Amino acid sequence: MAKKLIVATKNRHKVDEIKRLLPGVTLTPVDDSIVMPEETGLTFEANALLKATHLATISNEWSLADDSGLQVDALDGAPGVYSARYAPAATDEANRQKVLAELNGQSSNATMVSVVALVSPTGDQVTARGEVQGTIATAAGEYGFGYDPIFYVKALGKTFGEVPPEMKTEISHRAKALQQLMQTALWRKMINE
Repeated sequence: MAKKLIVATKNRHKVDEIKRLLPGVTLTPVDDSIVMPEETGLTFEANALLKATHLATISNEWSLADDSGLQVDALDGAPGVYSARYAPAATDEANRQKVLAELNGQSSNATMVSVVALVSPTGDQVTARGEVQGTIATAAGEYGFGYDPIFYVKALGKTFGEVPPEMKTEISHRAKALQQLMQTALWRKMINE
């Protein structure tokens, strides 16, 4: 029996990626009429919990939230939790351009981070974290979203933007976080409820 899980995002790319990773679970994106809280947390964990808790409280349903982003070593971990709104225009392209401009041609190691939070209707909660190491590269590829085109993964020999979604899904930071989440007692409780 498929379980219903509301996903605290309006980002259709994230919903599609999560759907590929959670077979047997019916995912419902947050309704456009719902106002999500401002991401005021200082960590990915805090923001993921903030969103999932808010949604579980107002919907009385099991809720899942993801907070993810890029941490660039040469930028002291920026953009970090501000990844989605790093540039004033807050578009994927503007955010990527700001990172590249700040690096000014300098190479840097970087980490893609995803933290997922699962919150039950009664307030039980758990988080799981996934990371992928890479380097910042000149934009390449037409796949993905966010920072994918400038995130080069040595094991792939490509940026995340150059690999099809199915391949990225298998090795992404979000995949690692969700795999960890599925090992938790709270996940098993939701599935077996």
